[in-house]
Amino acid sequence: MRRDYDDGLSNTPELLLLPGRQQSRRHRPHCRTQHLQVTHTAATLVASAQALGALGLERAQIAINTVPMVHASGLFCLLSCLRRGAIQSLVERFDADAVLDAIERYYGTWLIGLPFMFAELLKCQLADYKVPERLQSIAEIPRNAIGKIDRRSLVSMLSADTSQPVRAA
Repeated sequence: MRRDYDDGLSNTPELLLLPGRQQSRRHRPHCRTQHLQVTHTAATLVASAQALGALGLERAQIAINTVPMVHASGLFCLLSCLRRGAIQSLVERFDADAVLDAIERYYGTWLIGLPFMFAELLKCQLADYKVPERLQSIAEIPRNAIGKIDRRSLVSMLSADTSQPVRAA
């Protein structure tokens, strides 16, 4: 049955993700729930796919997707690439060497991942003493009126410690 989602997007769940108990406990050992139910409507799926455009995902990009499809980021990246017509390489499971190989092989220009993934990619490429202790992401680099990096604003943004540790304590 064909549905038309032009203006009035359906609020009826279109997708239900049910990761098994073993996966939930492996990734979140402190979690007591046996099943995680995530429902998405057509409206939430479209909105999520559109939101990745704000992260620079465009038709001309070659996306490398390393996040599992049961994770919202992986699913939304997949849908966003389909919606925009972007080329996408799916990596079966995260392995830093496999991801770097995919970037090189397919000339990847856009990568989605979780903080620990970026940390592992750095560890593969840098000597131990060059790996930073913490990673911090920012929406965009602040620039002054003539387009140069506004270093004072950047320092103040980075001083609001929202960083993720790279190495285990």
